[in-house]
Amino acid sequence: MSVRPFVMWPDARLRTPCEPVETVDAAVRARPELWRRFAQGERGGAVAALGGIRDRRALAIAGGRMRGDPVFRDAAHHFLRRFDRMLADLEPAASDAQIAGLTDTRTARAFILLGRVMGIFD
Repeated sequence: MSVRPFVMWPDARLRTPCEPVETVDAAVRARPELWRRFAQGERGGAVAALGGIRDRRALAIAGGRMRGDPVFRDAAHHFLRRFDRMLADLEPAASDAQIAGLTDTRTARAFILLGRVMGIFD
């Protein structure tokens, strides 16, 4: 299976993190059991591998937006809460393949990027 980069395109009309964050790599794949543990409320070192985005540029852009744009920060916090809740609701009934599929989406990668900036995987 080839690895595709996560690409977010700029749109001047929206207040989003859409600077060209082209190298948030899809290779940040964690095992479904780690996602299950995260969905069940486990935090810290036990699930730190979920925050596997290491692209300093992407992290700097997202971090800058979190610090400098209160509308973006509010939307990002809302998104993080909603994704976390969705994952917790889905996890008990989902197969490992379904969790792996979900966590390979752009939405999950955005969660990982913002979560890493916020330190939820530390």
